[in-house]
Amino acid sequence: MHAQPQEALRLCEQVFAEAWQMREPLAHVLAAERYGLIMDHLGRGIEARNALFDALQAAQSAHLFAGEARLLEQIARGYYTEGQYRQAIQYWAHCAEVSEQSGREVKTWISAKVGLGQIYYALGDFESAAALHREALARVHEAGDPYLDAKVKINLGVDLIPLQRSSEATEVFMAALDLCLLHQFSDYAAETSFRLGQIQLEQGELKHAFAFLDAALGHARDVDYRWGEANILACQAEVFARQGDHATALQTVRRAQVIANADRFSHMLHQQHFAAARYAEAMGDVVTALTELKLAHHGERNLLAGSVPERNKELEDKAGLRPSANRMLVELSNHVLIEEGAQDEALALITGESCRIMDVERASVWLLDHDMQQLRCVSLCVLGGGRVRKATLAREACPAFFDWLARDPNPMIAHDAEHHPYSWELAQGYLQEIGIRSMLAFAIRVAGKPRGALLLGVTGPQRNWTPDDVMKGQQLADVATRALASQERRLFQQQISTLNDELVRTNEALEARVRDRTAALEKRNTELLALNETIRVMATVDELTGIYNRRHIVERLRQEEARSERGEHPFCVCLIDIDYFKDVNDRYGHGAGDEVLRVVAQTARATIRETDCVGRYGGEEFLMLLTGADLDGGRYIAERLRVATAALRFPRIGNDFRVTISLGVACHVLGEHIEQTINRADESLYRAKAEGRNRVVS
Repeated sequence: MHAQPQEALRLCEQVFAEAWQMREPLAHVLAAERYGLIMDHLGRGIEARNALFDALQAAQSAHLFAGEARLLEQIARGYYTEGQYRQAIQYWAHCAEVSEQSGREVKTWISAKVGLGQIYYALGDFESAAALHREALARVHEAGDPYLDAKVKINLGVDLIPLQRSSEATEVFMAALDLCLLHQFSDYAAETSFRLGQIQLEQGELKHAFAFLDAALGHARDVDYRWGEANILACQAEVFARQGDHATALQTVRRAQVIANADRFSHMLHQQHFAAARYAEAMGDVVTALTELKLAHHGERNLLAGSVPERNKELEDKAGLRPSANRMLVELSNHVLIEEGAQDEALALITGESCRIMDVERASVWLLDHDMQQLRCVSLCVLGGGRVRKATLAREACPAFFDWLARDPNPMIAHDAEHHPYSWELAQGYLQEIGIRSMLAFAIRVAGKPRGALLLGVTGPQRNWTPDDVMKGQQLADVATRALASQERRLFQQQISTLNDELVRTNEALEARVRDRTAALEKRNTELLALNETIRVMATVDELTGIYNRRHIVERLRQEEARSERGEHPFCVCLIDIDYFKDVNDRYGHGAGDEVLRVVAQTARATIRETDCVGRYGGEEFLMLLTGADLDGGRYIAERLRVATAALRFPRIGNDFRVTISLGVACHVLGEHIEQTINRADESLYRAKAEGRNRVVS
């Protein structure tokens, strides 16, 4: 693989094609793992991302947890290399979870911990980085993998350098180097020798520094480790400069520039130009120094220019100059059409907003017929002038897709829709015709039964869906579910109203009849009253949990907002999310999930004061309104609920089964819209999740 990387890549691509044709997900996953490693070694890891996501969808569909964990680790590393730390953290954290779930992936778990430590290092938190790498080192013996052992030691050594613990770092690096030389790990031998050379250089031991760097250069060239070679040459140039040989330093750093320029190592290249300018200036070569400085500043401007659009976007979001996806989701969820509009209007609103929120070209809602043999597109939004086609899909043409819709509680995440096990049957007759390359699909279930699906699609280059994309898509599907449930509730209310009119007419006609009919009429009137009471409860109470539903709790929030504005009374909003709730459904079934929702909801209701209220905000998320409470009071009540929840027992699920919750608290500010208060509570909840769950953040 290292000796003939191009041939290895060709063989991997051949396996991809044959695995797709033969529907062999395991072969696809194994080939993708090696493909990603080779591309990363060649400095082209980002180019392998599509192949890794294609294999990830195959691993997830076939429940190949070990392969899924290893692919997640490579994907996370690619995002880390790009500097996209949010995505890297998400995929490494998920990788650690899946590794634990598989029970066999100690190596991958260690790699995920190493990756998370590297992010802390990149963010300047060297102590936390070292702690994570020590955690990985404590388990590395379980893996029995000297290559991984060397990797962990190298990262720990790198953490120790900025902590001014050079002696400890040298000891760790020397242990890693012994492993590398023993097992002929040339790439890591190059990295380790390079780091030892850096330490010697900083300590002024130039002869020792050059010896380590010279050895590092040989190791890097043995395996064509281009990134390492460029770094090593630049460091050698600095040794020559410290020795006063600026001419050799300039020649050496220019060799490093050739590699950095050819392989587009932009961050490295502009630093090398600055170094070359220093060396030329020391030689008195003003023209060369000026040329190198211009090249350095030009590279620096290009790097800054590349980040300007993203920074501007972030500033615009923070300043509220344009609607964020979260804000648009809140506005859509609270739109009057969702609860009260006609079905066509509500679904048209949802598909249109889905295109904006998800940044996709096509969004559509499909409904099942009564015998679940056909899906009919009932609402479609197409942006950018694409082909508008409201199609019908038959079970016999795409049974895998229908089986997913009927049985799988998870969304369908198709980075490459043509090769996803659930969607490849759609490719020939539907997706290719309208140019869809990547697709997300979410089942719409009303009262636990599949009613249809929300489909989101993009054309052009493959889109590798992120966890944020999946979360927002699921929220949109939840809104669509509410819209359909509201339509059914209104139809039910119309039926009851018709029945009521009929009963009134019957009463008037039967008043003169025999008295023995009176008892029967009274019985029917009693049934009618019971039905009306049922409707009233349905309008305000969540059927599963017995607490307020989303509509009513939001109405109570608006009432409290108005009361607060009149009298300047404080109140807090607390968003609650059950930690790892998806795992409960996956491992114990939806019955257990429903039991957890009920018990946590009733615990919340029992914990709050009589003046407070709690409602189900969506899925496993609850919202508490804490009247008259400032931020400290809100945190106190939230912490009391967190402790009470952690103490819950679920004997029907398992004696050792426990649940925890994460809570985000925000105090309403006078003049602030309630949606902004909810958003701040949601941001606090997100931080609670990111900081480890089972905590209160305000």
